[in-house]
Amino acid sequence: MVNDSLRMKVLLSFSHAPIDVDHPFASEDVNAAFYLQDWLHKRNVESWPDVNQDTIPLLEWKETVHQRMQEVVAVLCLISPETVRTRYVGQLLEVAELYPRCRIYLIWVAGQDDEWDDLVPRELKHLTLNIDEERFDIRGDIRSKPNTQRLNDLLATLRARHTEDAKKIAEDVRNSAQQRSSMQDALFLKRATPIPPIVEPIPLLKRLRVLGRTVVRSFAPFVTMRSSLSPITMHQSSTVETSVGTDVDMFVDNDHEPYKGLDPFTQDDTAFFFGREQLSDTIADRIISSSQTHAVSEGAIRFFSIIGVSGSGKSSLVMAGVIPHLQQQEKNWLCLDVVRPQESPLLQLATMLHSYFPHDSNNRLRDKLRQDPSSLLGYTETIARRKKCKLILYIDQFEELFMPAVDADTRKIFMSHLEHVASSSNGLVTVIVSLRTEFQDEFLQNCSGRIIRETLLAQMIHIAGIDRKDLRKVIEEPAKRAGISFEGDLVSELLYDIRDQRDALPLLEFTLSELYAQRDGRVLTQRAYTQLRGKNGVLNKYADRIYREVVDDAGVEIARRQKIARYLFSRLVYVNDSIDTATKRQVPKDELALSDQAGNSILAEIVNAFVNARLLVAHSSTVVYQEKDVEDVENTGKKEGDVVGRETTTIEIAHEALIREWQQLRMWLEDAAVDRPIEQKLAADSHDWASDPRKLYKKLQYYYSGRELNRALVWSDKNEVSRVQHSFLAASKLFGLCKFIVIVLLLIGSVGGLAVVQSEQTSKSLQVTSMSDSGPGSLRAAIENAPPETIIHLASKVVLTSDDLVFKKDVTVTGSGVDSAAILGDGKHSLSIMISPDVTVTLQNLEIANGYSDLNSFMTNKGDLTLNNCYIHDNETDSDGGGVANSGGILSIINTKIMGNKAARSGGGVFTDNGITTITQSNITKNTSSSGGGVYSRLGSAVISKSNIEDNVANDGDGGGISVFNGSLVFAASTVYQNKASTYGGGISVIGGESTIDSAIIQDNSAGTYGGGISVIKDTDNGKSSLMTVLNTPVSPGSNSRYSIANNRSAQVSKDATLDVLGIVLGAVQNESTVQITSEEHNYPQGSPAPKFSAVDLGPTYYKGVASINAFCQAQNYSYGAYSQPPTATFNATSDDIQIQCYDQHNQPSPTTFDAQKVCHLQYPKVSHIFDRVADFNDQTALQCYSNVHLLGPAITIANANAYCKNQSDVGVDSNTRSTAYDWRCKSASKDTLPAGFSVADMCQSIYPKSHNAFDRLTNFYSPDGWECWAPD
Repeated sequence: MVNDSLRMKVLLSFSHAPIDVDHPFASEDVNAAFYLQDWLHKRNVESWPDVNQDTIPLLEWKETVHQRMQEVVAVLCLISPETVRTRYVGQLLEVAELYPRCRIYLIWVAGQDDEWDDLVPRELKHLTLNIDEERFDIRGDIRSKPNTQRLNDLLATLRARHTEDAKKIAEDVRNSAQQRSSMQDALFLKRATPIPPIVEPIPLLKRLRVLGRTVVRSFAPFVTMRSSLSPITMHQSSTVETSVGTDVDMFVDNDHEPYKGLDPFTQDDTAFFFGREQLSDTIADRIISSSQTHAVSEGAIRFFSIIGVSGSGKSSLVMAGVIPHLQQQEKNWLCLDVVRPQESPLLQLATMLHSYFPHDSNNRLRDKLRQDPSSLLGYTETIARRKKCKLILYIDQFEELFMPAVDADTRKIFMSHLEHVASSSNGLVTVIVSLRTEFQDEFLQNCSGRIIRETLLAQMIHIAGIDRKDLRKVIEEPAKRAGISFEGDLVSELLYDIRDQRDALPLLEFTLSELYAQRDGRVLTQRAYTQLRGKNGVLNKYADRIYREVVDDAGVEIARRQKIARYLFSRLVYVNDSIDTATKRQVPKDELALSDQAGNSILAEIVNAFVNARLLVAHSSTVVYQEKDVEDVENTGKKEGDVVGRETTTIEIAHEALIREWQQLRMWLEDAAVDRPIEQKLAADSHDWASDPRKLYKKLQYYYSGRELNRALVWSDKNEVSRVQHSFLAASKLFGLCKFIVIVLLLIGSVGGLAVVQSEQTSKSLQVTSMSDSGPGSLRAAIENAPPETIIHLASKVVLTSDDLVFKKDVTVTGSGVDSAAILGDGKHSLSIMISPDVTVTLQNLEIANGYSDLNSFMTNKGDLTLNNCYIHDNETDSDGGGVANSGGILSIINTKIMGNKAARSGGGVFTDNGITTITQSNITKNTSSSGGGVYSRLGSAVISKSNIEDNVANDGDGGGISVFNGSLVFAASTVYQNKASTYGGGISVIGGESTIDSAIIQDNSAGTYGGGISVIKDTDNGKSSLMTVLNTPVSPGSNSRYSIANNRSAQVSKDATLDVLGIVLGAVQNESTVQITSEEHNYPQGSPAPKFSAVDLGPTYYKGVASINAFCQAQNYSYGAYSQPPTATFNATSDDIQIQCYDQHNQPSPTTFDAQKVCHLQYPKVSHIFDRVADFNDQTALQCYSNVHLLGPAITIANANAYCKNQSDVGVDSNTRSTAYDWRCKSASKDTLPAGFSVADMCQSIYPKSHNAFDRLTNFYSPDGWECWAPD
């Protein structure tokens, strides 16, 4: 017997719950579990769950397994016909994968000898790290005649494993003690005081932030506004030598914190940046390739946008991944100082340039940038030539450019500079921007032309969440670099706790940084993690502790402190649509200052606390100005033209994850929702007022009065206001007292002046005074007679009856509201609203309805049309575009409802032909057409974000919600719901081209044939394949994620019936970060052919013919079949084979898949030793059968492919990412020739030259290694 202190615990995996009425509780493996549990217990081995107790509900199963996995030494997975019918096994294995130390043993308890491959759950076949290769066969009468020999073998194996684990645990304990001792000794030599052990949480403002490193940051009271923020940092001078017997990298860096908390990684942190290596290399390769092509006509606009949700690690990817990888490949690359637009983007550019051109002041550089659109290009190319290198101009947090605080003119100038730099023929500068997903439509709208837009759209790089394998690298690799280790199952605990988290990366880094700060010697401990954990997460608990220490536990003025803390964080966040999409603001310290000294002292104390806790970040810099204002000269004592340096300090939230995770902050923001428009407008107006250098009496246009002033004063009484806001409101009240006198004086002495003002205002705007279709005062007359850029005001409903309403000049028509202002058709005459080419028109606050046109849409755009806050409904056309048609132009739809429109052909709501369409915050519902019931885009690009596409119908074609034909689609943060198509693609249909789905909900759509949710097929007429990339949207019917593709229906079954997706899904469906859906079996650049594969003519002795997959499935009592996912993700020549999935009459898949070889066996039963060969994975009828052939070996390795490609006069094998067996191709020596596929059969012959008639055999389409070489006997 084994000592109780070393008592083993194992976990039993069996179908311990009823599956349905046909599979009762008392199944074969449950009987086996009863016996095995009793047998093990008698031998002092505990097992869980207790078979005698009630079953555990499925919803609680995963969490319960997780808790038990930390106690058990092994998992005993009982294999029987019942195993593959339960979801319990799959969830158990998903958790077990996180614990590599815990071995999984297969216990065969029931089933026939030839059924093993069919009985083993597919989830088990994907596990390669911790599954034991040996299987224990104990079949038979489990109670009366058990296979006791195999049971004894199992027990011996378990005890040996348990003993090995016990020794390892003891060794780890010894090593940890030695590490702690070594670390303490080393620190004692370096510092005067030892590090106290952490027994209970220490107040965070009183303890050292990091072992071996002290950071002190402080602010003087805000009333002085002149505080130095330079941190005082004490570094260790050398690494600590250790003789501890643990695996530590040769490179150990004790001077560098391995984890960044909420801070982004920089170039200095490259050695500790892991998990994005492959993506970094790919982006670097694209940048190098782009920099080698100079002419814009060749597509060399060197402008790359890194798109991703907040928290996906965009900044770290660029700074610690892409740029170092770029410099490793080519040494002559220099990254300029990183620029963030903030609220003064041109000044930020000027500040960056000042470090390279110190003789020019910041404001002089800014003015030059504003006046000369080519000046940034000149400056950057000068830097490149001086330093003899190529430059990276990186704009971080590019979404700040599209905030309301940045005016449209500045935004346009900034974008123009970037486009000039990126498209220069000299090729010296490459522009990279990182941008949040929800701002990409604003980004494209602000591009200067169609070529630029289309190129930038093509060069967008969407980054998704990081998978579990790379997350493990994020945790473990920096620790190895720093020479530290993790206690017990701490890594597995971390991975389990961050599963399905939106902010997985920042939350993980923050947790790791806190564990590192509280480490015990060189060990990150589970005790520290237990203390950090809270009900609502580590970050929330940590922020609450800081808040309590500096606010609630301060003991004095608690109510004022709470109010000031709320004021501070409210100013640091900008909320547009919702708190989940809120963005952080970088606010100058001067703007945060309160109007009283006591309040500023409290504010400084709160800021200091959160900065020291690294939840806020303080940036300090010196901006060089050249004095030119009289007031500036008076204030500084300088002469006009003198150069003055001014120190500026800004405060911002460390990461937007804090906005989403800290419940206290979310509560503040939710409570302020009603008054937020007042707060944001007051902040912006007071800032503009304070920034205006003129005297107070010259700034009358800023002051509030009447209701606006009263609302602002009421709000200020309830909330803290800044010193600037307080002064602004005081000046507004003073202005109100004087206003009556000013008006009287104007009326008495300046009647003529008032007339001039009225005349000037009239010249800039026109008022429609007639409801008639034409004539004086009508809308038509206003459009025809208005000067360019006129605003036309419409406060009535105009019915078109006479002719098309044609816009031939830039104008804006603004209505009084969709209920009172409208442009209507009469429902009888064929008329249209036409926007001519090269004309910019805005229609806003209007109803557009009841129109009819036989040849065009009721509203056709050929120029640049913006629809803002419009209601477009009940229009009809015999052509395309029931609501609006975009014919080669630029169409922007913002906050607009398009409903109940009809098109006889395509695009019931919106139709785009060879144009660019962006749809934002809009609803497109209940529209009808032949195809593309909601939106149809042909030969153009469509960007849809934060919008709903619902209840649309394609009554004679594809794409109930959206149809894309040979174009591009970006669909982000939006919903496609309850749309219908008569053929395929009930939700979204893509025929030719590329599309991206990011953070979307695609549910409850239906199709008359295939692809109830999504259809991705090839344009066979033009030979163009399709590719859809799905990001942050689980392609899984059972996902609990906020975003998903699920519950869609189709009358016929597509390749994956459970998802209703027509197309080939590449990659594991369970991976909820990135999935690709293709129209065919490969994903190559346009013009690159697939590998050549065909039937091998070996004669009747060897080639037997084609086998019917459907006939095989019918013999198994199913209706039909199709190719399916392989049994394992890793190719194994002895066990892997092409898999067949069978479906019943209700389109439900069989619980197991079948080897394709069995299909050949059924088709040719008299042929011995028969083998299958798939001639084309995209063709269900291309399953061939051979006999009298033998395996030569694997077909393709990188070395073999390189040699083969060079023999074909190419430079070698193409190095792009390979995800399937069809992704091998040769790279041409000519830059004008795209990589081309090659014949795998020819390669087999070259690898095995002594074998005659060698041919290829595909065994695993989903692996690049899924090829074998065979030959006749």
